[in-house]
Amino acid sequence: MPQRMYSNNSMTGGRRLNEARRRGVTAVELLILAGLIAMLAMVVVPRLTRRAPEDMRAELIGRLATLRNAIELYAAEHRGQFPSVEHFEQQLTGFTNREGDAQPTRDEKHIYGPYLDKIPELPFGQYKGKTAVVHNALARPGERPGGWFYNPDNGRIRANLPERAADPRGVPYNRY
Repeated sequence: MPQRMYSNNSMTGGRRLNEARRRGVTAVELLILAGLIAMLAMVVVPRLTRRAPEDMRAELIGRLATLRNAIELYAAEHRGQFPSVEHFEQQLTGFTNREGDAQPTRDEKHIYGPYLDKIPELPFGQYKGKTAVVHNALARPGERPGGWFYNPDNGRIRANLPERAADPRGVPYNRY
């Protein structure tokens, strides 16, 4: 019987092809991997985007401290007068004279300020992102649009949030 002759190249090439097929990833394996990644994303992404109450509390406290420091510095340079509700943003972010008249640029009369680059936004709640102030004589916290609830008589500023918006200890955020 005649002997078949195989070249070394065809034998090795065939083995490599079979090994490559065995090592390759099948469509089923890819689908399983994609499913696992999707399930992991469903668990991880909401957790990363959800803010913990302590994070929200710390952010609010920081923004209130920034505002309160600016208001106190303004009052110290304006004979104890606090910024007005009507010109709150201009008086804290612009240059003022001794009487509190504000403008965006410094000149020989407007030498005080600015106390802030911009008014911080309310970090959460129904008026999240708002920077405007609401006067305490016009409403209670959370009743009118605006980020901050402000009393120009004593310079007290709070978050413009309703009483029901409270931290995990039950303290309303508008009492911070």
